[in-house]
Order: sequence, then structure tokens, then C-alpha cells
Amino acid sequence: MHAEIRERGASARHANRIAAVQFLYLCVQRGEKEFSPELFSDFCQMLAYAPENFSFAGELVRGVLGQIPFIDGQIASQATHWKLSRMAKVDLCILRLAVHELFFSENVPAVVIIDEAIEVAKALSSAESGCFINGLLDRLKDRAGHPHQASAALRLVLPCGNAP
Repeated sequence: MHAEIRERGASARHANRIAAVQFLYLCVQRGEKEFSPELFSDFCQMLAYAPENFSFAGELVRGVLGQIPFIDGQIASQATHWKLSRMAKVDLCILRLAVHELFFSENVPAVVIIDEAIEVAKALSSAESGCFINGLLDRLKDRAGHPHQASAALRLVLPCGNAP
């Protein structure tokens, strides 16, 4: 996967977000509630990732796992007619990562966070997931009071059939 990410020209931060979602998915599957440096190192080795190149992924995962109740509450508040337990686990991991960044990252514009989440969904899930994630995160970005909110005036629209 690492070589595939490089071949597609993905930025280092994008590759780290993909790795973070993959690791969060592993944590969900294993029932892990806390960040384990040993498990992260094993994960990196298993996927032939150089751990030193994925420190941002580790930071993201630590942040997400440390805020799961808050993050899941935010997701649930905007996921009308959806229970978190019914969501595809990979989509939930993508949402958790993006919500963490929306609420706790001060140096990334909200529009970039949402776009990254959509791109990660395209890489790891489906186009339909991208539409679902876009809609939910678009509703949450205003609640987050993100410091770069002014630059997020651009609204991301995907051809989902019900785009504004």
C-alpha cells in the first residue's frame, strides 16, 4: 500500500491519514481503546511502512483514541437516521479522524480536512461513502468553530444526486 500511495503522488500527510484510518480500523477490529506504540510499530512493519515516516499517523490515532466519546457524540448528533453501530467500520474510522481534526487541529483548514476525508473514503471505501462523509462533516464544521473557518467558505460538492 505504501508504494501504491507514493505512485499515486499522495502527499506525506495524506499517506499518514490513510495509515491512521487503517490503524484505527485495526483497533476497532481488535477492540483496542488506547494507543499502543508496540501495536503501531507492528502495524507499520506489516504494511512495510517506515515508522519514522508515519509519526503524524501515530499522533492522529492517539488524538482520536483519546477523544472517542466526544468524537462519537459529534458524529451521532449529525448522523440522522444512522446509528454508529450500523455504519461501515471504515467509514466510522474516517469520520472519527476527520472530526478529531475539525475540533482539535488548529493548523489545517476545515475544507482541507473534509476534502482529505473524502479522498481517504475513495481510497479505502466507496464513492457513496464519500458523499455520506462529506454531508456529515459539512454540517459539523460550523459546530467545530474551526480557526480556519473563513477559508472553509468553499463548499465541497460531490455528484451524490442530492447535492445543493
